[in-house]
Amino acid sequence: MKFMTLFAVALAGSVSWGVAAEIVLNNGFEARTAKYHDHPDIFLGVEAAGWEKLFARGRRLTFDEREFENQTAVDRVSDAGRTQTVGFEGFTLSTAPAYLLSVPRSLGAPGKNGEITGRILFREPVAAAGVGICFATGSLRIQFVGEEGDVLKEYVVHGQPDPEKNNTWQDYFAVFQSTDEFSRVREITFARLNLNKGTTDHFAIDNLCWNPAPVIPPVKLPPVVAADYSLLNGANRVNVAPQVPAGKPSIALKDGVAVLENQLDGTRYTYRFEPKAGLSGITASLNGAPALPITLRMAPELGGRAAAEELVAVRQENDAVIAEYIWKNDRFTLPVTVRLYLSGGSLCFDFSSEKKNVPLRILKPRPEHMRLITNGDNTKFRYNDNIAFFGFGGDLGYLEAPGWFFSYQADWTKTNSTSPAPTITYQSTLDGKTVAPLRDTVAITVADTLPKVLPSIPNPVSPYREELASRVVMEYWYGHFDELGDLLDTYHRYGMDQLVILVHRWQNAGFDRKLPTIMPPSTARGGLDTLKAVIDRAKENGMRIALHDNYKDFYPTSPQWNPDDLMLCSNGKPQRAWADSCEMAPSKILKYAEPNMAEIREKLGPNAGYLDVHSAHLPWWRIDFRAGVPKAGMTAGTLEPNNALWQLARDSYQGPVFGESSPLTSWVHSGRIDAVMAATKHDNSLLVDFQLLKIRPLATNHGAGYFERWNKRGYANDWELAPLLPAEYARYSLNELSFLSSPTIDDKMKRQFLPAAVQYYQKRKIVERLVNQPVKAIWYYTPDNRKLTSSQAVFLPKIQIQRLQLEFADASAIWLNFGKTPWKVDDKLTVAPLGFYAKGKDFEAETGCRDGLWFDYWQGENGCFLNSRNYDWTLEPLGSTYHGRGEGKSPEFHNDGKAVSRGFLRTDTAVSLELEKAGVWRLRFFPHGQAGFVEIRENPMTGRIVRAIALDADGKEYTGNSCDELIHENDSIRIIHRTPGIWSYKLVTE
Repeated sequence: MKFMTLFAVALAGSVSWGVAAEIVLNNGFEARTAKYHDHPDIFLGVEAAGWEKLFARGRRLTFDEREFENQTAVDRVSDAGRTQTVGFEGFTLSTAPAYLLSVPRSLGAPGKNGEITGRILFREPVAAAGVGICFATGSLRIQFVGEEGDVLKEYVVHGQPDPEKNNTWQDYFAVFQSTDEFSRVREITFARLNLNKGTTDHFAIDNLCWNPAPVIPPVKLPPVVAADYSLLNGANRVNVAPQVPAGKPSIALKDGVAVLENQLDGTRYTYRFEPKAGLSGITASLNGAPALPITLRMAPELGGRAAAEELVAVRQENDAVIAEYIWKNDRFTLPVTVRLYLSGGSLCFDFSSEKKNVPLRILKPRPEHMRLITNGDNTKFRYNDNIAFFGFGGDLGYLEAPGWFFSYQADWTKTNSTSPAPTITYQSTLDGKTVAPLRDTVAITVADTLPKVLPSIPNPVSPYREELASRVVMEYWYGHFDELGDLLDTYHRYGMDQLVILVHRWQNAGFDRKLPTIMPPSTARGGLDTLKAVIDRAKENGMRIALHDNYKDFYPTSPQWNPDDLMLCSNGKPQRAWADSCEMAPSKILKYAEPNMAEIREKLGPNAGYLDVHSAHLPWWRIDFRAGVPKAGMTAGTLEPNNALWQLARDSYQGPVFGESSPLTSWVHSGRIDAVMAATKHDNSLLVDFQLLKIRPLATNHGAGYFERWNKRGYANDWELAPLLPAEYARYSLNELSFLSSPTIDDKMKRQFLPAAVQYYQKRKIVERLVNQPVKAIWYYTPDNRKLTSSQAVFLPKIQIQRLQLEFADASAIWLNFGKTPWKVDDKLTVAPLGFYAKGKDFEAETGCRDGLWFDYWQGENGCFLNSRNYDWTLEPLGSTYHGRGEGKSPEFHNDGKAVSRGFLRTDTAVSLELEKAGVWRLRFFPHGQAGFVEIRENPMTGRIVRAIALDADGKEYTGNSCDELIHENDSIRIIHRTPGIWSYKLVTE
């Protein structure tokens, strides 16, 4: 973090802002003069006598270098006499200075409906911006808005209850840093909220500062080239090459030059290797086009210095070229064997040496004039906004002149290195002597379309991949064990038994305390017997339940604390971890995990596991340099214990293992761990190729990220209680579906049974139905309905890529519309805003709006679901940051009591109809106490309904007084549901 002190503010002289800005105040503002520490009155950077100019210009003030001539210097001092220091990553000494724009109490008004709004506009987008607001009572909302009108970041803070008595003002500095390439900041909006008669409405704007955004040169888009996705399927891969080993590769070694060629998927790949030129002497060509050098800068370093590559011999062995080298400099000599071969359209390198104890690096290639799409050197690259391919954090590039794509990927499963990325590196352990012998594999790929260069993940397929596609994952963070039991009983009554429950807070000393000492369970939450009873009931109902565990963070407060079991960094010091913990040595993980898991299995008996942190880290981030430990100083010394830990949890609990996720790192563990949260953000781009082609064939992840990490507010006040707003939740659900993740019930919504029913009876059905159908094509559509592949979509502003079409091997398809307007796909299909449509030979599903009515719908071979969107679960307050829709306001995506008809169902509530056994169907209402009706027409799926039996919460025949009505007509049955004691109906058909 770089810090810049902003309290010394100069207004004197001619000042250049670099980028001009403009303040716009909406109606409701008053400008008030105020003395400011013996300085002349200042309002928005001009003397008090001139503030009327602002209103004469229509409440606008434009800043440029002329505005600040001959002004008086002002020290930034708060009313209480305290100077203010703020820090912001991204600001440097070349940053535009911060300016005092107004003094405390110089702006204010009661506002209309208790709200005042305004905005700061930048004439050109900026890469980083910050603004200070000084206020007292009420609330403040600040939003940073991108070039495309989307909210990049939102802050909501609350003032003091009575500042007039205690003279307390709050200085709040809000900042946001976008990336160099996408979603630069165009404006900052601010609003003073919750103003009432007793509110002190004065406030000030100050400390406005920014970093200019670089000019991004336009890109000539490549042509649309279709790819054979069957060659890109990520399952059962033996290396990191994007394509399966296919085609007819050939090698010709003549006059000391090797030519490796393969014809695959309509492309002829040609790689030319001149061994005498070393690693940098390789060119590539596609379909006979002029060759380009692709391994420039790829070279060895020994002991931190450049090394010469002396060729000893070169030969051909079967399908490979073998080059023998001596790498040497004035300090080290290293004999090296380089084996080159083709795998699909990739050129693969195997590096090996028998000699130990030589510290080295192999610099990665960087072709000239290559535009980076993702950057393995910087895992934050585009992190704040645009992850080019969800889940991937390696190297992808574009060579614009020929229209080729490029990737470089080291295989982290086949390395002796300390770190295979971003640069292959071998370091000595703490004895200063021990370095593992060179062993590494890398793949370099040049192709005519982007999916063909996406690296594969050489991990086994999760044994629980199919099962997890048939389940919904519930995050249980807050609540006692008996509350969890009651909650799961309710889900059971709704027929929602295909759940995985991740219980995060249960440990003896509390969450993230005294690890790895976690047993027995917290008595404050109910103790061992209560938790065991909950787990037993969950398993009896067919649910899976996992307890949060962690063998990364070792706390000094743990009774098991042992400094000898800590990981040591290259500087000899322990690696700091979460809070006051230190990183446990990877070689010691099983020492603590085995007895813990054995005790948990024996005394509690969960049938799934959850391991925090491990799957969020790249293994080479945490290397133990302690001499003498197994595989010290090596990536494998961390990777192998992690893999063993996940397998231990599978074996201990006889079920799947879940873990924490990070969008740019967790992909390397796919399949080794059974599932992670498919973490993304509300404004990430929607390019899903890597997720669907490489991760999904190995594992079924769940969700789209914790709500507080997905939304624009982050960890705002009461984030533990506040679900997403309706439009946000609609987009989140589309995110889940676009990844084909198991739907998630976030902790904030665990008691909202209607949206849970949509997840269970609609989204889950789609993911389950398609789990074994490979993706055949992925299409992206612009607002004018241009049909693109990811090769073009990756270069367009993300606001233009809000519509996706996924095609599957069995001709099933999904259309997803993340946009704000309807998407007319063709004359027969229009997809509603924030809606989707899916169909296959045996199913149909839609979240949409027809004839002005919103609905959620699924119909498959053994059931159907219809939600008429009349029960508004967002109506009431749900935490202070989520105030609810409120009375009298028009609901979003709701129908005001009108009935919806889809398929053979018509209802004004939400219902599911599921086949239980031949001739017997179960009809359920959501929520069960909501009065409404359902009409079921005779249809080929159910046949004719001849009898309807009301059932209670336990599924037994209801014997109490009933106000329900059953109306049989010639071709339908109509049930008018009014009785809270009736949870469902058994329908007998013929």
